[in-house]
Amino acid sequence: MGEVLKRAPTHSIIFTDIYAGTPSNVATVFAKGKGFPVICGMNLPMLIEAEMRRNKLSIEELVNRIIEAGGESIKNVTLIANRNTYK
Repeated sequence: MGEVLKRAPTHSIIFTDIYAGTPSNVATVFAKGKGFPVICGMNLPMLIEAEMRRNKLSIEELVNRIIEAGGESIKNVTLIANRNTYK
């Protein structure tokens, strides 16, 4: 990972799966030196949001929007389906 981070562009963001898991911990240690944000709990909507807005927002705004998109994508589908009637 260290070699990859050495070549990473400025304003890179590192995504990991579980907070305080090994990938998150290792990424945080390496990212500190470069000032890269590390976002855990990654899901596909977060990656889509990052790609769509990466050249439109500051790094701080982008990180916040990515985290919002991740939370907004978590749904109780059973509850939603039970409220709808299908014909």
